[in-house]
Amino acid sequence: MPRQIEPTNRYADVLVKLIPTEIIGAYMVIAGFISPGLPGARWIALSASLVLLVIIPFYLRMILDVQRRDQWIFTSVSFVVWVYWMGGPFQLWGIHIPQIASIILVLWTLLIPLVNRPKIVRGQVVRIATNKPDLIEGTEIGVVWDEEMDRYVGQWARITSYDKMSRTVKLNVDGGKYAWSEEWIRIATFNGETK
Repeated sequence: MPRQIEPTNRYADVLVKLIPTEIIGAYMVIAGFISPGLPGARWIALSASLVLLVIIPFYLRMILDVQRRDQWIFTSVSFVVWVYWMGGPFQLWGIHIPQIASIILVLWTLLIPLVNRPKIVRGQVVRIATNKPDLIEGTEIGVVWDEEMDRYVGQWARITSYDKMSRTVKLNVDGGKYAWSEEWIRIATFNGETK
């Protein structure tokens, strides 16, 4: 699954994309080597956490091709929240309160996908699906891919209207004839590519 967050992503997808699983996994492996009795354990744990925190934006950009800077920031904060919840250097420094850590983790996990989501707006440039979508896609909201829509596959278009209730857009490429499920479009990023 691509990690760039799009307006078309559902809540669960946004949540998964904001949890830095690879970095948390690396942290857990490193933390396993740092026992509290190890000389300098506090500094080693703190240094390892800070190095991983600094790596996050580079990892997202270079490895996962995430372009959105706000997503880099939210993912970095997610890492700090998870490390605090696990204890890590916070516990070694005596500033970890498990109950507070759990409350912060639950609230962050529930709320952040709601605020870190780009919006679909009139005038945005989009690319219609590069392959004809399965007919199942979009049917849950009452939109079905029409065979005449095949000729627009992969084309660039501009949103002329957005219906939030049906989660569909009208596009200029077909003169607004069809209702396109938001699952069938990709928003253009600043460099002209889509994610």
